[in-house]
Amino acid sequence: MTRSSRFTRRLVLGAALGLLAAGCSDPVGPGTGAVIELARARAKWREQQLTAYSYDFRRSCFCLETTTAPVRLLVVGEDVTEVAALEGWYVPPSLDPGFYPTVDELFDVVETAIRERVTHLEVEYDNTFGYPRLVEIDRAEDTVDDELTLWAENLVSHRESPLEGRGH
Repeated sequence: MTRSSRFTRRLVLGAALGLLAAGCSDPVGPGTGAVIELARARAKWREQQLTAYSYDFRRSCFCLETTTAPVRLLVVGEDVTEVAALEGWYVPPSLDPGFYPTVDELFDVVETAIRERVTHLEVEYDNTFGYPRLVEIDRAEDTVDDELTLWAENLVSHRESPLEGRGH
């Protein structure tokens, strides 16, 4: 086993134990598998060390239609800096790019759902980069319109803005 892989294993184990201690009082109870899966995926994402990337994002919720339109996001550092509607959709120019999540914030959504022990949580992680590609949350079984689904796909690392000239 290489030094790098030992470090990664320790990082994943440490992150999983930290999440268990912080959010799950019973390490063998519900959510433990999700905690470990989250820690592994987050470690894989951090290994990428991306400082600028873009990805397609969409949300489904009981929200305004303009907030659920599929968009292409550019993230630089820790901020979404540009938003472009995908073909055939409209995003109001007044909508703040900060309204949309970075990949790190998608991980935070999953972590919060685990900690809150929501009724239903399904997460699919990207095999290459580790980011959450699908997040389905139902906070309370008998509550109407509290469901949230997030999609993230087509992530690309960038040195320059991929949105230039496309009109935001």
